[in-house]
Amino acid sequence: AKAAYEESLALRRRLLEAAGETPQGLRDLSVSLDRMGGIHRSIGDKVAAMAAYEESLALCRRLLEMGETPQSLRDLSVSLDRMGDLHELAGDKAAAKAAREQSLVLRQRRDALFS
Repeated sequence: AKAAYEESLALRRRLLEAAGETPQGLRDLSVSLDRMGGIHRSIGDKVAAMAAYEESLALCRRLLEMGETPQSLRDLSVSLDRMGDLHELAGDKAAAKAAREQSLVLRQRRDALFS
């Protein structure tokens, strides 16, 4: 599975480079990074998992800056939840709590704006 996700991630990077930074291209890359983060986490490579999730989180923040949509709010919220999980695994309870609180605020904002 790791090799397939690595290949997919490389393809997403090339597509984004070729087509430019479109919202869909950024989201696709973010999803691929999330998947790689999950693979790294499952094999116990917390450093690589954190790097993948941090890059994905940065892309989600850029997407939200491009326009606040239910999907962009949700994606950023999910990325923050994943970061919270990793911070907790690393023993950083304060960072985990902060990430989860930011995630909750985004979910509440999405619900208030788009319900």
